[in-house]
Amino acid sequence: MQRNSSHFILISGISEFFWRSSRLISVKILLTIFIIPLLACGCSDRSQSDDLIAISGDVSDIVSDSVSADDSDAGSEGISGSIYVYVCGEVKYPGVYELSSGDRIIHAVEAAGGFTDDAAISYLNQAEELSDGEKLSIPSKKEAKILEAASASGNDASNNEDTAQASSSPSGSGSSKSAGTDDGKININTASASELEALSGIGTSRAEAIIKYREETGGFSSTEDIKNVSGIGDGIYAQIKDSITV
Repeated sequence: MQRNSSHFILISGISEFFWRSSRLISVKILLTIFIIPLLACGCSDRSQSDDLIAISGDVSDIVSDSVSADDSDAGSEGISGSIYVYVCGEVKYPGVYELSSGDRIIHAVEAAGGFTDDAAISYLNQAEELSDGEKLSIPSKKEAKILEAASASGNDASNNEDTAQASSSPSGSGSSKSAGTDDGKININTASASELEALSGIGTSRAEAIIKYREETGGFSSTEDIKNVSGIGDGIYAQIKDSITV
């Protein structure tokens, strides 16, 4: 009777083990190598039965700890940040891609299949960090030339305005016009490329895109209109909205 009871306890322990360790192949192999042969021996005496029961309990504890560790690791992986970026323009497969937080422009391009033959590869800073909700537009070589010309034209116009302002200053102090306001915000309708680049997340390419957009559309009606500019999504806007005005 004692032996039957011991066998029942052992079988229960093994059943629990199989149920809780479906993902632990290596532990199953250990079970096959060590415990099954012991069962084949017929458990000749009570001491062997007691030993098997103890082993079963130990293995069950090991499985429990391993499963808990796996679940903890899985939870940690789930916490890692993901971002979604819309990649368009001169890439092979435009679309929305899920990337890891901290990824750069080059990672988004690779996810979209790489540049097309007509892409202006050197125009963008491929090491620039991406943000969630961003729209990344890769210009063609022709578009890049237009953007560069617009940027140069904008800088020349800004310099001319500064010179005129200095000439007309009654005090002759030569104070120049600035896109900054009394509250320290940048006016995105009048700011130069260098002033725009001072904003968080706005590099050279985005500054030039802002200038191009306002020249083509006549300017921004509200600060949120800046999200219509290629490369500026909700993530970038959230970073700069308190620093800009129109």
